[in-house]
Amino acid sequence: MKLILLGFGLLMGTAASAQWQYPATKTVDAADTYFGHTYQDPYRWLENLQDPEVEAWFKAQADLTDGLLSKIPAREELVKEWTALDKLNPATYSGIRYENGRVFFKKTLGGENVGKLYWRQGWNGEEKLLFDPATYKPGVTTTIESFAPSWDGRYVALGLSSGGAEFSELRVLDVDHGTFLPERVYPTWEVFGWGKDNKSFFYAAPSVSNIKSIEIGLNHKVKLHRVGTDFANDIDFLSNKSYPSLDIQPEENPVAYIAESYPDYVIGRLYTAQNEMRLFYAPVPRDATAKIQWKVLCERSDNWFVDSSSPEIISML
Repeated sequence: MKLILLGFGLLMGTAASAQWQYPATKTVDAADTYFGHTYQDPYRWLENLQDPEVEAWFKAQADLTDGLLSKIPAREELVKEWTALDKLNPATYSGIRYENGRVFFKKTLGGENVGKLYWRQGWNGEEKLLFDPATYKPGVTTTIESFAPSWDGRYVALGLSSGGAEFSELRVLDVDHGTFLPERVYPTWEVFGWGKDNKSFFYAAPSVSNIKSIEIGLNHKVKLHRVGTDFANDIDFLSNKSYPSLDIQPEENPVAYIAESYPDYVIGRLYTAQNEMRLFYAPVPRDATAKIQWKVLCERSDNWFVDSSSPEIISML
């Protein structure tokens, strides 16, 4: 702590006596009018990250910051001290799932920024590393954004994000062999869960594949994938396109899953930025391609929301 205070004290002293030369920032004539009011946006040009001029501006800002931080006395010693303290933190566990005698969980050790996927045979079994994201794409930081084991514990569906991307690549991991099946799809968001057959699962997918399109944030779909098949053939299980009678709005995000406590029914949920949601249910169809006979369980006016601790727990306001 003394090193930290000393470093920042000297840095502030240096800053007070120096004139920082910030990169010049031009302004442009840009504005938007909303409901009769005009709002100026002189820095809109900085939104175009593909513009070489914008890239040069960000680099100049970064160089200024790096140059300033490099002058902190004992900087490397501070980094070593903080790193050592970070490693003393206990491991954190998340996403713990128990399926057919197998326990799956994500574990992040002290000093690590990215969690790994582990499993045990039984609660007291030996802990085994199932997947290390660091080995997925060399030189690229990959994180496990979502995962769901099948009910028989044989497979795990994984949503993997690379380089801090908002979207995930979806893969299927064979637990017994520790290897990925060949099929994959990108972009996706979240894996919701598996079906009773242990060979199909639900996941969130955009309506377009271009991640730069404005449409990628609208008209989301829940798709159903069957292990061993091409993702291109996945069923549109729940969306405004597959079920127009539900009147799903473009901004509503659909979710579908089968709770193991009620395996004969599939739950459909629609949510937005509001806590209140729309909820549907239907008997699990014998044929995955058959139309689902959705019935309304609640509307947004009923003031129901999902407990944040589990998507399968419904609460009332």
